[in-house]
Amino acid sequence: MQQMLQNIFHTCFCIYFWVQKQNPMSVNQYDHGRSFPGSFPGKRQEYIPPAYPPEFPKFAIGIPTLNRWDLLRPVLWKYLSDFPNIDIFILDNGNQRKEIERPRIHYINKAKNIGVAASWNILSRTIYDKGNAFSLLLNDDVYLGRNEYEIGNLLHFQKGFLYRAPVDWCAVIIPKQTYEKVGPFDEKFRAYYEDNDYEYRLKLAGMGFTRWDMLNPMLYRKSSSMEKNPEVLNWSLESKSYYVEKWGGEPGAEKFPLPFNGTK
Repeated sequence: MQQMLQNIFHTCFCIYFWVQKQNPMSVNQYDHGRSFPGSFPGKRQEYIPPAYPPEFPKFAIGIPTLNRWDLLRPVLWKYLSDFPNIDIFILDNGNQRKEIERPRIHYINKAKNIGVAASWNILSRTIYDKGNAFSLLLNDDVYLGRNEYEIGNLLHFQKGFLYRAPVDWCAVIIPKQTYEKVGPFDEKFRAYYEDNDYEYRLKLAGMGFTRWDMLNPMLYRKSSSMEKNPEVLNWSLESKSYYVEKWGGEPGAEKFPLPFNGTK
């Protein structure tokens, strides 16, 4: 009976949040009239979110960024509303001028661009070291459009090794246990292919991953990574070559059961 009541409680909350999404005017208390696609300028009715259920697993958000503060800034205001009880860690690879200072936003600054894989490693370890069981890694040019209850509810009832957006790794949730078993991201991938490498390593470990519609972002924004950072194109080509060397083929055509076929 207790389990039945708990399930009814969770269902009611999910319906409540769905209704709120149909009326964004009541939930975007932190947007402050800032204009970007999907926002609703003007005065808002104050929205006080419920406390994060203690039985839900703890998670935190990690976002690496490089020269995209113009895209990330308005999204952070949204996340403050969507995740009122969740810490957000920003790894800044570009020494950007950051204007949002809030207790739950934590900045990790790097003097130079350390690459995506290294950024994900630092963010994941930081999140786990803070006592969280899951890391939610997001691109800085997307807006997820979900809230902490929706994510926490799914993590509470679903048991998987890794969850990602249906198309790519613009949004991915990594359990601490998975990270500890599979290991960190290969930091020799400076840009691109680090996600393919991790998925293949999951496959070799017999773990696999789950594509979640819940992680499909509500909003994609044009990032122009290669236009802003021409070196990213070279890193992409280098990463592709390294991937083929490491696994004997491109993603989907790997031949080696061990990195470099066990020769290194």
